[in-house]
Amino acid sequence: MLSAVNSAFANDEAEVASASESESSAHEEASDDDYVDAVENKTRKRAAPGYYAERKVQKGRPAAKKPKTVSAAVENRIHSNVSIRQNIAQSHIRRDAWLWHHRDLFLPLLPVEKNFFRHIDGGSMLKPVPYDLVQQPEGVKGEMKDYQLRGLSYLVMLHRNGMNGILGDEMGLGKTLQTLSLFSYVREQGSKGPFLVLCPLSVLSSWENEVARWVPHLSCMVLHGTMAERERLMHVYTQNRPDILITTYEQYVLQAFFFKQITWLYVVLDEGHKIKNEKTQVSIALRGLSSQYRLLLTGTPLQNNLHELWALLHWLFPEVFTPVTVSKFDEAFDLTKGVYDLSALGHSRALLEKIMLRRMKAQVDFQIPPKEEIVLYVPLSPMQRFWYKRLLTGLDTMTLRDIFPDTTDVKPEDTNGPVTAYSHDAEKNGFGETKAIIEHSMKTFSAGNGADWKRLMNVVMQLRKCCNHPYTLPESEPEPFVSGEHLVLASSKMVLLDKLLKHLRAGGHRTLIFSGFTGTLDILEDFMIYRGVSYCRLDGSTSRPRRTLDIRLFNHKESPYEIFLISTRAGGLGINLTSADTVIFYDSDWNPQSDIQALARAHRIGQTKPVTVYRLVCQDTVEEQMLGRLQKKLYLSAKVTEDMADHTVDDSAEPSFSKGELMSMLRRGARAVTKFDDSDKFLNSTIEHILETSRVKQVQVDAEMDVEPEDDFVLEGMEQVKSRLFEGVTVKKGTTSAKAIGREWQEMAKRVREERTVMIDGHAVMKNTVGLDDWEACATLSKGHVVPPKRRKRVYAHETCCQKCAAQLPDKVRLECRLCPRSYHAKCAGPQLAVFSKMHGFKCPQHQCKECHKDTASAGGLLFRCQSCPNTYCETCTQWDDIVPIGDVLPELLMLDFTKVTQAFYIRCPSCVTRLKEKPELAAEQERKTEQAWKDLEESDAKAAIEAAKPPVVEADANKKKRPVKARKVGRVRKAKA
Repeated sequence: MLSAVNSAFANDEAEVASASESESSAHEEASDDDYVDAVENKTRKRAAPGYYAERKVQKGRPAAKKPKTVSAAVENRIHSNVSIRQNIAQSHIRRDAWLWHHRDLFLPLLPVEKNFFRHIDGGSMLKPVPYDLVQQPEGVKGEMKDYQLRGLSYLVMLHRNGMNGILGDEMGLGKTLQTLSLFSYVREQGSKGPFLVLCPLSVLSSWENEVARWVPHLSCMVLHGTMAERERLMHVYTQNRPDILITTYEQYVLQAFFFKQITWLYVVLDEGHKIKNEKTQVSIALRGLSSQYRLLLTGTPLQNNLHELWALLHWLFPEVFTPVTVSKFDEAFDLTKGVYDLSALGHSRALLEKIMLRRMKAQVDFQIPPKEEIVLYVPLSPMQRFWYKRLLTGLDTMTLRDIFPDTTDVKPEDTNGPVTAYSHDAEKNGFGETKAIIEHSMKTFSAGNGADWKRLMNVVMQLRKCCNHPYTLPESEPEPFVSGEHLVLASSKMVLLDKLLKHLRAGGHRTLIFSGFTGTLDILEDFMIYRGVSYCRLDGSTSRPRRTLDIRLFNHKESPYEIFLISTRAGGLGINLTSADTVIFYDSDWNPQSDIQALARAHRIGQTKPVTVYRLVCQDTVEEQMLGRLQKKLYLSAKVTEDMADHTVDDSAEPSFSKGELMSMLRRGARAVTKFDDSDKFLNSTIEHILETSRVKQVQVDAEMDVEPEDDFVLEGMEQVKSRLFEGVTVKKGTTSAKAIGREWQEMAKRVREERTVMIDGHAVMKNTVGLDDWEACATLSKGHVVPPKRRKRVYAHETCCQKCAAQLPDKVRLECRLCPRSYHAKCAGPQLAVFSKMHGFKCPQHQCKECHKDTASAGGLLFRCQSCPNTYCETCTQWDDIVPIGDVLPELLMLDFTKVTQAFYIRCPSCVTRLKEKPELAAEQERKTEQAWKDLEESDAKAAIEAAKPPVVEADANKKKRPVKARKVGRVRKAKA
């Protein structure tokens, strides 16, 4: 015992020995116990606070620094993390019990020799908590529907069993409300959270609004913005600790380290199929995120194959569905390899019925108007046939007789000049312009190296672009590009769309047009401008405030928009466009669920009119072949997830998807439809005739047929899209190698839709040579890269009256904004005067939100500026029900040469609306001034257009050319008030 003590306290041995000697003088014989007591006393002194610091000071060494105090916010976070981690251990016990009880559903999908259940002792397992109908939480405002209460009860059952799960209700049934009611229930049971919600950008504002509407007692915060804004919001969250934190997938990836510092009670993935690929950045960033429960919200849990289902299960149950378990899912259903296993589909369905609640609109007795789907098959136009065959064969030249049968070729002298102005004869023959453009393209290619057009990376992708519009391909559209009928006649789809929109607009229908190609959306924009159709556009580059604004304007009763151009992937999630009753799919997505989600923007709860869906398909091309593959993917989804048994309802009936309906789904893509043999017949057909002949009803097979042998028949073989199959004939491959084509495609610069020439005296002249002196050098592209031009500062005049008090401003006392034409008195500028500097100038109050003081970048790239006063609001602070939207431009600013900017949308603020209501004479005067400003603007633009059309004036004395008079930008379209 003494040896152990001496070895443990060797540093204090000398001091203890001296103490023992002094004591021995008084007490001749000291016992071992006395020695031990002395050591323990010294130990207690050493453990006392400040002992070592005092010893260092006594020895002349500086004392150690005091430890930094931990902030209250950090202490709260640590305390919350510890509390939730303790609860995680308890929930894992209940989760293991539930998994063991339902192991028969998991084992068929796991390897036999090594799986999760081999390491569990089921003898001492608890019994799972059964499903029980719960009451609506007191914190939920409003009244939940019966099926939503059953959905909440199902989520509570999963919560009581420590289980993760999927809420897979069809789009529009209120998954958001059911999730928020679960948060409220958990909070009333004593758990404080926190809750994390990841969602697409399109529904970010919707989540925030739903929280304020249904569960106002739960504090909520949205984390989204620039880097500086995110830093500020993360600091605010750390200090305030709101109950719910909402962000997007992209913002989560950027700040994953911050989110992983917190242990969450619930992590909810809205549109959870975002993680269907476990190798994406989002899926990788979600690994290691600590939470007690995980919940997926998705209306399309299965889209392409069973590997996607495994990815979802891997995130929900990583200890069960480990990476070694993926092989069974890959072998169960693969269209590319022609592999399918119907028993595996059945096992997958049985498992999903336990861990996922999925209800369809028909199951909850929702009275949603019906929808009618019509597939419109169109032949390729002459120009599309030309490019389609050229992409397949690699031929350098083709005769126009191959493209235009029974017609004469265009004479060579007809195509010597640029194809810009078209003759009167072209109006008589609808394809005259197209013939000239094709011939001009052929001459251009033959004059070059003979292979300039062969810039391909993906043949199928290029063929799909050709089916949409040949102008999406490089070197296909005329240079310089001038809008004309050739824009319509070049594509049969555009011809059909032109006829269809005339029919729809005459009937007062609002239309959504979906396309998966942004280049196609660009051409559709050109078409809308050419036809004078009011439209708005949403794609991946559209900012969050602009999305919210356009959706609100489109859904308004007096909307200024007739058409909404939408990217299928970017606009197919979480937005409500029930004001539209017509949906046009200009092209189909490889993933059929993407089209279904896009369709649900209009056909959803809240729709009061029947919805008509048109799908445009070029016959005898890769697009028609795609339909067969898409139908088999739909079959997979229907076989596994559609019409699943609802365990929240006492109903013993079998799923209502009949065998005949499944068979019909597979045969639908190959059914016989009325097609056009040639483009002339199609061009001369009326839209009424086209629609009537295309309404082919789906022929349902005999319901008594045994479907299993038929499944073997329709699923066997490899389902591939053969790019070289054209009009039933396999086109032979050209001589150009795929490697050479790919190399040329990669070296090709991205096509820019810009006019590089101007017409002077009937001749096309390069813009950069106009106005040069004789023998003056001109910059050319002599290097391998293009040096981008410097940005020029916008040139515009400033207003002469104060934006706030409307008084005239002398030049000496006028404060001019450096970013817009607004002007102010110094006394009217308010706090913004403090940011004035000689170097940067003055920035007026209309460049930051009045309420939260966010600048344009922090507000998402768009601010809502009042027309009549300095008031400006961001998307969050805008009182949408109290404002009057005006438009992207103001006539008084256009007169000052200040055109549309993407950072501003003009409104009439609530205070101005109230003031004009109280003074009707003032409102009438402002309306009169606005109308007069538009008239003056139109007259000014007309004069500028006339001046721009005049030939350049030559100075005789100096023998120099003057630059042509430039008009201000023409084509300003006044937007009607919404």
